[in-house]
Amino acid sequence: MADEEIPHSPQVVKLDTKIAEYQRQIRSITLGRRIGFGVGVGLIVLSIAMIVVTVIAGSDSGWLYGAVLVPALTIVAWMTIGDLTEGSTDERARAREQLRLSQIKRSEFLAGKVPPSQTIRSRYRDSLPDLIGRLRRRADRYQRASTMLQSSVIIGSLASAAVTATFADSADGRLAAVGLSLIVGICASFSTTFRFREKGANLQSTATDIEREYRMSALSVGDYAEVSEEKRLQTLAERVEEIRQRHAEREGELSQPSDVQQSGAIELQ
Repeated sequence: MADEEIPHSPQVVKLDTKIAEYQRQIRSITLGRRIGFGVGVGLIVLSIAMIVVTVIAGSDSGWLYGAVLVPALTIVAWMTIGDLTEGSTDERARAREQLRLSQIKRSEFLAGKVPPSQTIRSRYRDSLPDLIGRLRRRADRYQRASTMLQSSVIIGSLASAAVTATFADSADGRLAAVGLSLIVGICASFSTTFRFREKGANLQSTATDIEREYRMSALSVGDYAEVSEEKRLQTLAERVEEIRQRHAEREGELSQPSDVQQSGAIELQ
């Protein structure tokens, strides 16, 4: 009789509600990512189609317009995909982690177990590899964005100079050169304003520090040597939270405009 009443208890119902909510959240994020990717690919296909139509219509300057349209719409597509999916990967990972923990809690409750503080810290330690992986994936995305912008600046500058030198007397050539210069300026501004390289380095450094503490705890070396398991878990949790706090502070600084940071540094001096 008791076994039949447990699944209908308020605690189980609450956990079931959370599990269903996390599952809906994961499905929604996945759908948003697919829509963002489709919109980005659609913009690129549209730019190529416009160039093809221009060339077929008999315009000899179709490739010149392509030199402007393809890079411009590619950047717009990348921005669209990034805007819709930048935080979705981490949100989906957090939702999956919360779903996993809720399912574990539900199983333990049905088994009549109450997780002590040591078990909670053990779960915290077990979740660190996933946290490290998420940080590294975010760092990789920022590094790819920085590489893309820097490459666009270099290639766009060279292409603009080449078009200007080759088609100096052509109106279409001058238009293409202006478009390429505009793209170079936009990419350079994005790189300076959003500071993708610095944000990626900050995430990579945080992941490395957390991974070092995790390995030291697993190997029982350094401050984790010759202590009880409970003390080891407590020390690990405190160290990791300190690292994450420093990361959050540094991320907040990187989110501020460069001129605000410079003025703040001058005031400190």
